[in-house]
Amino acid sequence: MQRDLFSFERDWYEPLRAIRSLGSQAPSIAHQGELAAARRQHLGQFFTPDAIAAFMWSFVSGWRIDRRIRILDNSVGSGRLLQYADPERHAVYGIDVHAEVIEQCQKVFEEAGFHCEFRRAGMEEIHPARFDIALLNPPFSIHLESPHLQPLACTTWGRYGAYTSALSHDYAVHQALEAANIVVALLPLTTAEAMAAGEQGDSLKRRAAGLFELPGDAFKLEGANVRTAVVVFDRYRDRPSDFVRAVVQDLAEPGPNLGLHFEERSYGEARLRLQKLDDSVPFITRAVTGRRQLAWPVVDVCFGRW
Repeated sequence: MQRDLFSFERDWYEPLRAIRSLGSQAPSIAHQGELAAARRQHLGQFFTPDAIAAFMWSFVSGWRIDRRIRILDNSVGSGRLLQYADPERHAVYGIDVHAEVIEQCQKVFEEAGFHCEFRRAGMEEIHPARFDIALLNPPFSIHLESPHLQPLACTTWGRYGAYTSALSHDYAVHQALEAANIVVALLPLTTAEAMAAGEQGDSLKRRAAGLFELPGDAFKLEGANVRTAVVVFDRYRDRPSDFVRAVVQDLAEPGPNLGLHFEERSYGEARLRLQKLDDSVPFITRAVTGRRQLAWPVVDVCFGRW
């Protein structure tokens, strides 16, 4: 397995390796009160260390079929989780809010011969569909607000109405599970445990195949100090009791064979389905009349309830 994992020559990826994440460049915070401001500055962007990326890739690296396997990363950064892909076997899709890395990813992956699509957008601005695999290291604990959020189990009431607010790491996983057959996600340990236990819905528990707690210093080089785990979700599980919970001692070792149910049929073309929110103009453009009885119906139209 490990030999197959690194069989594809990755020199093409070197131009992206030099890009540093915003999180690794941010100053250290002195206390919890500075945490929210720091997240707004670095956007929760911490790139995945190579050892973790390789470990996550090991769960899906052995799948071989007679078409390109379509892979999604809904917070792609510099493409660390996609660096083990092969242009002959994989089509890759990614989005990120950071314009510089998206432009570089598109250029480098295209020059390497990949069928690829990289777009500058947040995960709240896409409705992806028809993917085989989703590999995720989403930003943690970023508050998302958009009328374009999908009505998933993790979305709540927000300033645009019902199902318009969510936390980034929760939403990333729920969105990926709607879009892809197999999902491999890097998450805060507490979130990973809650999802595997069914605290965020029975559908997540039914699809959870394994949870692998990572070493405490896994993100030391990125300047982040957070306990993390990799959670693997299957298309379905024959026996939920086969769920694997383990503590990873050596990231150089590939993950165990979880008997994942890969799909050979394609069911059409994969799509990101980008939907942009334009806040540059007001929703209400008619003159103020002073007629109070019209105020609520107009607002309700804006929120789509009328």
